[in-house]
This record gives sequence, C-alpha cells and structure tokens, in this order.
Amino acid sequence: MFNGIILDMDGTITHPVIDFDRLRAELGICQSGDILDVIKDLPEEQVEHINRIIEKYEQYAIDNMSLQSGFQKFYEYCKDSGVKTALITRNRMRNVDALCLKYDFYFANVLTRDFQFIKPSPEPALHILSIWGEDASKCLFIGDYIHDITCGKDAGMKTCFMKNCGHEDFSKESDYAINDFFELLEIIG
Repeated sequence: MFNGIILDMDGTITHPVIDFDRLRAELGICQSGDILDVIKDLPEEQVEHINRIIEKYEQYAIDNMSLQSGFQKFYEYCKDSGVKTALITRNRMRNVDALCLKYDFYFANVLTRDFQFIKPSPEPALHILSIWGEDASKCLFIGDYIHDITCGKDAGMKTCFMKNCGHEDFSKESDYAINDFFELLEIIG
C-alpha cells in the first residue's frame, strides 16, 4: 500500500515518557511556545543551560524507553516487504542510537533536530522523499503530535496519528489514526 514510511520517535515508536509541561516549567518557557523555536533566539549561555536541562529529560527517555505495542512486528513487516522506513525526530542522534541499539533496529535515513529544518516544516519529509526517489502520495508519515501530521501533509504524504492515552488527540487532522501498530498492520497489510 505504501512504498515508504516515515516515523516520529517519542510517542510513536516508543511510549511517551517526557513530561513536557514539567520540562517547560523547569525551562521557564510558556505553555504556548515551541521549545526549540523559543530557545533558538536566546543568548548562547542561556541556550547551553537549557540544552543541559533538555538532555536530562532526553536521558530519562532513553533510560525508560519501551516500544509501542506491535512496533516490532511492524518493523519486521516493513523489512520483509521492502517498504522503506526513515526516522524524523526532534530528538538528538544519541536517543536514536539508543533506540536502535536496544532493539536492534536500523533506519538508513534519520533526521534529528540537527537537520537544517525541523517539524512542522515539510522540508525534513521532502528531503527523505528525494533521497528515496518516491512520490509523496505513495508514502506515509506516522506521528503522535500535530507537528508530525503537518510535516507529512505539507510534504504531500498520507498521515497517520498515533494516539497516546492522556495526550492531545489530532486524529481529525490525519488520514488514519491508530492506537498501536497492530492496527496499522491491518490498514497496510
């Protein structure tokens, strides 16, 4: 059904464990601002301090990482079926490496927050699609936040929202909505 699938990481491949409200409070960033957007214009000393706090939360995510239900089976399905997979995350590469090492995953294409553009910009997805040489309409973007859905849609892809209990629901903005990867396998299988 799809030639390529781009995935978000936290809250999509793995269960969400970072308490963003608590992180924002510790950083002193108002609830409405995007953390990465807010800090990009701050003085370098302040950014270094903020990055140390963010890294503490990201380390917590590494230490408490667990896969969403059905992801291992989904990953194997993609591998066996020749469906290309890529990862676009606002995490750092260290977190991606920890995921891949812990579960023996391999993604040929990974973009982190170090890429020139970050979600919700469509540029990360367009970059992956260009590497793949794939038509966007034949690819799916899966994520658990509006930035993921916006990135995929604005790149011309179909989108799938991963629901997480207790988190905001963006199902209405996406083409598909799932509770786990077993449901996604039923859609694409």
